[in-house]
Amino acid sequence: MALFILPDTDIHERTLSLFQDTVGPVLCHHRSGRPWILGSPASGAFLTSHNRNLNFAVTGHARLKSGDLTEKTDRISSLPQTKDLADELVDFDVLLFAHNGEELHAYAPVFQSRSLFWTRFDGLVVVSDEQYPLAALNGFELDQSVLATRLANAEVSHPFMRRPIWLNVDALGTAEYLHIAKDSEPRRSLWWRPPKADQPLDELKHKLSTGIETALRSRTEGRPAVSADLSGGLDSTTLGFFLSSIGLNLHTFFMESRDKSNNDWSWSDRAAREISSHHLKVPYQSVLDHITGEIPASPSIFPEGPGALSTAIASASTIEKHIGGTGSTLHLNGHAGDALFGQVSSMIWSYFRSGGRGRYAWIWRYRTMNRIPVPALFRMLLDRRTFSYELGQIASGNYSYPAHDASDYSSWIQVPRFPSFFTEATREQVSNLALSELRKGVAELSPDRTAHQILSYLTVHGAVNRRMNYVSDKVQFDSPYLDRRVVEAALSLNHRDRTRQYPAKPLLAAARPKEMGLDYFLRRDKGDYTPEVFDHHRTILDRAHDTFSDGSLLGDMGLVKNEEVVRASDSYSADGIAYSEVVDLEFAERWLRNVREEKIRITAGGKQAW
Repeated sequence: MALFILPDTDIHERTLSLFQDTVGPVLCHHRSGRPWILGSPASGAFLTSHNRNLNFAVTGHARLKSGDLTEKTDRISSLPQTKDLADELVDFDVLLFAHNGEELHAYAPVFQSRSLFWTRFDGLVVVSDEQYPLAALNGFELDQSVLATRLANAEVSHPFMRRPIWLNVDALGTAEYLHIAKDSEPRRSLWWRPPKADQPLDELKHKLSTGIETALRSRTEGRPAVSADLSGGLDSTTLGFFLSSIGLNLHTFFMESRDKSNNDWSWSDRAAREISSHHLKVPYQSVLDHITGEIPASPSIFPEGPGALSTAIASASTIEKHIGGTGSTLHLNGHAGDALFGQVSSMIWSYFRSGGRGRYAWIWRYRTMNRIPVPALFRMLLDRRTFSYELGQIASGNYSYPAHDASDYSSWIQVPRFPSFFTEATREQVSNLALSELRKGVAELSPDRTAHQILSYLTVHGAVNRRMNYVSDKVQFDSPYLDRRVVEAALSLNHRDRTRQYPAKPLLAAARPKEMGLDYFLRRDKGDYTPEVFDHHRTILDRAHDTFSDGSLLGDMGLVKNEEVVRASDSYSADGIAYSEVVDLEFAERWLRNVREEKIRITAGGKQAW
């Protein structure tokens, strides 16, 4: 269930009644006696405290008791001082609110695994930890420019990933907190900044291992059973060994491919034996069949709208179904591990500028191994484009792709994709959104391009975990690699040690529990799920053909050409990229139709006042 957070303002009884019908009863009041927080927390504790200057509220798994919060807040006399409390408490699913009678500060986890959204209703600023009730207050009206960026796969890039799909609803971005004062617009400000990448691996391995263990303990405390992905890959396997080392009733989950050359199962089985987990194996095809046939693309299940990662988000339902009998209420995954510990495309650009010893020779060997043309290498290394420049190119409608070589590896922003079925109006909508962000003065997430790229990926993974928790009713999803203690250790690694990926993910390898063999990090036989994915695509493509042959809401909006979508659904794609684009489009169309039905249902139920 959602929470509503209200500023200390008079609220009409009719509006208060509507809010209570929407999210639940008043949980606590301002010192003035007016309602402050309404709803019913989905999980974890809901604690409040106050001193002579401030009111506080904390929700989520904060490992606190009421008396602990009182002790921590007793000496905080001003809102700026609440940042120290956020540094200590806000991670995983913890939210912190502080109010002094005039102003509100509200904090959410840095990488948005739980977030805050707000809108204006009846003259009030209303803050919520879910988008659905705010969308309902606004009559489920869509922001078409955000929809266009989702269709063009731009949501995975900063600054587009922050924007809600609902009109008049705003959201926090990476590492931001919300500040609300009377008679002014809500303001987003940074409360966390990434560290510099200047420390050697040997000095960080203990910090990382301690960070992972602490993150796991904070998430699993008090739970009789826990489940986790165990894909055979490095990120989930390392988590499994850490979970085993702290002694938990552990259940592991593996999705098995029918491709006999995919050897992930053997590594997963071996790890399950070594960590003594209760190991559950499920055919990956059954997961996709469940997603295709049983998960409706509705705004109640996908309240943040469609996007390129909808299939991964929908898998939460399948995982919940299979682990439901284990007693687990928390399922952990290794999301974000690749970005934190592996290679990212801009790391060569950063290493070149780092001053690290031996960088020239290493970069030249890297060029040779990856067959990068010399001109492309120099274009990449000497690239001086700024974040604002690249965003300005999109705002001006310049969507030209660079040559298909390494010269664009160091870009700040992934260029949106516009297949032939998109209209010029779609491109204009994306440009308009980019222009809006440019005028607001949006900045890069870090002056270092590698850190910026990693932080972008982490926020995407945070959003995926957040959205998985809307799909799942009884099991909470999270990645401990999104914990700030883990992230700060990983981002501190200097570029010289990051680029030398032997063994793979060297910092994670160095920090692994002693029971985990190094050969996990030396394997060369990583599998994939191509047969199942192509079968899934074929099913959706057939459905897309029938759907868009009869017309579409996306066509009515002027965003796509129906006949081109039909043609694309019937064409061949060697690499599958064209297939995935149509799959995302088909999901968006189904979601839009369900939004229309939801609006009709609310109107028919006499709730037109929303």
